[in-house]
Amino acid sequence: MLMVLVYITMDAHGLQDMPVMLSLLILFRWIQLTWSCRAFGLVGEKILPIMQASFSAHIKGILVVTFCILLGFLHGAMALELGNDLPQHYAVVLGSLKLLLLGDGDGIDVTLGLGNAEEGNPITFLFLFAAMVVFCVCVLNLFIAVHGEAYDSAQEKAFTTFLQERAGICLHCLLRPSWPPRCCQYWRVQHRISVYICLQIFVLAAWALLLREESINVLAPTALLGASAMLGDAILVQRPWNKTSGDKYYLWMCYKESFDTAAQNAERDAGEGSMDGRISRLKRDSTQLYKQLSTEINSMSKQLGEQYQTLSQKVQGMESRLQGLENHMEEMVQNLEYIVSVQTRTQGSSPCLE
Repeated sequence: MLMVLVYITMDAHGLQDMPVMLSLLILFRWIQLTWSCRAFGLVGEKILPIMQASFSAHIKGILVVTFCILLGFLHGAMALELGNDLPQHYAVVLGSLKLLLLGDGDGIDVTLGLGNAEEGNPITFLFLFAAMVVFCVCVLNLFIAVHGEAYDSAQEKAFTTFLQERAGICLHCLLRPSWPPRCCQYWRVQHRISVYICLQIFVLAAWALLLREESINVLAPTALLGASAMLGDAILVQRPWNKTSGDKYYLWMCYKESFDTAAQNAERDAGEGSMDGRISRLKRDSTQLYKQLSTEINSMSKQLGEQYQTLSQKVQGMESRLQGLENHMEEMVQNLEYIVSVQTRTQGSSPCLE
């Protein structure tokens, strides 16, 4: 439709008159077309994880850190360029972005030449080294790792998210105005798609002819086209029931008793399209297993420490009791020796008395 408009109005207007608006419109339309494809199963399960990973809460922190460090290096490069007699801030910013985001060699030359230093100096060399190590090596790799982790997390729920999104789209379509209106319930359309196609072809032809007439304001064909689009959408979402007797219609949701969710998931995972999900689940299971093992090992270490302390106390108590028993036995031995010595002396003095 935009190409037809440009072709018809090329004699009266030139594209160079509004290049910024045209480029923004084209970019927005392509993004809108990509986002509209999320309702189809072929690409919907691929688009939604990408969008969720790009706007998830996990990536906000590293995104702020990356943006702040990027601005810090750009600001530092512009400050070093002030040593030049004719500062070229635009070239400095462009070369710094090439260096920081792309690792381009031209950015290295621009960074070394900051402040009118053609071959560079120790300050620009240290600045270049810090930028490459801190931003290119550390921050960008962390950003990629966090974004990949967020994508894996979103990929695990890709099928469920796709069903929820498609259900939301269907609900949004059902809430839109539908044909026929409540006052004209008998003006129902039998072949909705055929009527819609014929209506759009007729309106597009009328719209093109009206745009040709210079005496007609462009708002008239625009209003005609907008009205036909709304009417066509209303015909497409025509309800199969009568609006005046809506209380006679009910929505029944049936659930099969023999439905096995685990079996269905296993069959779905066996396909080629679930390979990413299976890899994500394996990574998630390994992470959970590692956390579980770490928790169990910490718990066992704590229990072993407590048992060791208890056993140490018991051993110390046993040692004290053994020491007491040893002392008691020594006293008994001394007593026995004393008794034996007394008896020996007694027996030795008895014959002398006789």
